[in-house]
Amino acid sequence: MNQGILSRFTLDRVATAAVAIWLAAQIVCIIVFWGQPQYSDADIYQTFAYDCYCRGMWYPMEEQLYEAFIFNPGYVNFLVLQLHLFGSFLYNGIIGLVLNVALLFSIRAIVGSLVGDRAKQWATVFFCLLSSNWFFVVLTLTDLLYATLLYVGLMLIQKRQGLLVASALLMCYANYIRPLFPIFIIPILLYMLYKHFGWRRIAVYVGSYAVFSALLTFAVLNNTSAQGSAGGTTLGFNLAMGANDKMNGTMNHAVFEEGNYGYVEGRMTAYEMDAFWRDGAIGWIKSNLPKYLLYAPVKFFRLWWGDYYPYGPLYGEQMMDESTSKADVVGRALRVVGFSLVYYVVMVLFLVALWKLRRRLFGYWGIFLIPVILGSAMHMVLYGAPRYHYPYMPIVIMYASMAVLSFEKKNFLP
Repeated sequence: MNQGILSRFTLDRVATAAVAIWLAAQIVCIIVFWGQPQYSDADIYQTFAYDCYCRGMWYPMEEQLYEAFIFNPGYVNFLVLQLHLFGSFLYNGIIGLVLNVALLFSIRAIVGSLVGDRAKQWATVFFCLLSSNWFFVVLTLTDLLYATLLYVGLMLIQKRQGLLVASALLMCYANYIRPLFPIFIIPILLYMLYKHFGWRRIAVYVGSYAVFSALLTFAVLNNTSAQGSAGGTTLGFNLAMGANDKMNGTMNHAVFEEGNYGYVEGRMTAYEMDAFWRDGAIGWIKSNLPKYLLYAPVKFFRLWWGDYYPYGPLYGEQMMDESTSKADVVGRALRVVGFSLVYYVVMVLFLVALWKLRRRLFGYWGIFLIPVILGSAMHMVLYGAPRYHYPYMPIVIMYASMAVLSFEKKNFLP
């Protein structure tokens, strides 16, 4: 019997060692960054949450409606809850470790169910050796909480109706954190159809999600100063950054400076600014469509080119975009590569899997690729930044694991 690249016993030991390294690395990160300030979006979330906590309110408060945008309220309120429970953000790393363990468990369960035990073990190795999965535990960013709720929710998509209701509940709150449910609902429904869930179970799932969303919106509108909907208002801001004369394919605030269409004069609410920036961006796109389309590949590259994104929120700088000299560029590039070595291996294996599958991607094995395609397309419309590929990495890891199986035997599909 072909044992593959590694025997089953050896692969199990490698996976166990990878988990041990992963846990140790996270504990080191928690200790090193205990009580340390964070930067970029992580600091903004903390500031918003702390202001709400001091006032005994939930996000957004009325005065926060005049910030540039309402910023992922589902996560800010998660931080407010932390403050109510612990009085500080000090324990966020421990909470993050628990979330990361749950995320790994859900990924193992999903890959094991879809592909098999060997793929599950390879997925474990890849997940645990990605450096971003070490650092995320200490960051006050949306990504880890969102991904954990999302993939635990996906794990629960089974034919028992109670599990479907629980999945819908997790998906509802995940969407309150980051509104990406439209990207995942298409493959979810296709999977349910392919696996013959039946219209009754599909109706239970969709109906449960609709009910939970309505209840969440009702709760938010009656306990915060949010207006009209429960979610944030970042779409116009993000669209403007990806559609202006000074765009560079990634985050760039030049469009909001005086003299550009994104500059805001006078006092506006976040809702009014969102509409203002959307209208300005759409107008710019209509007038500059060729340039806008030419930047789509740049945004795609910016989204997928490295795995270094925890660096900025922890050290207060970006890897490449704020380089000051050629030596600085080289140093930062080396850090990007150092953080991303395992990531590059995973991405090569992902591409190998796509090649091996080829025609099968137009059937069942293409269902799971849909979020990666739609997520990439979304950022080609907005702007690209490596952090935003994080929710799709478990899918990439699953395909990478399938590539390893394809090296082991010709008929690698279950």
